[in-house]
Amino acid sequence: MKAIAILGHWRTGSRLLTEILQVCGLWLGNENTGWEKTDGNDHPVLNTIGNEIYHGIRNHSEEEVKQVLRSYVEEADRLGKKAFGVKVTHSLQKPCWKVFKPAFEAEWPDTSYVIPIRDIDSIYE
Repeated sequence: MKAIAILGHWRTGSRLLTEILQVCGLWLGNENTGWEKTDGNDHPVLNTIGNEIYHGIRNHSEEEVKQVLRSYVEEADRLGKKAFGVKVTHSLQKPCWKVFKPAFEAEWPDTSYVIPIRDIDSIYE
């Protein structure tokens, strides 16, 4: 199985990239992984964790992220998925990455990270 983490700022084209990968066979999850279709395709649980860490609303543990990532491995195996992944907007910011990085390394050690980059001025436009 192949794990892909799409990590990037909003307005970088990450939603389009996620949709293209999904058409090509990337499984984004189900109710057992905490995923539900959203406008931006972000994983709702992981994005909330990252958002709350970034804004100092609430501390979250690495274990919370690990539980979600572990559920993907279990569900993908159960369903026979060859590739699975998540899109998370709030994960690369310094306080967030301290929680997300060790969780990804522990649960998805061979993760392919896709990080779209866009000129900051065009994001503001």
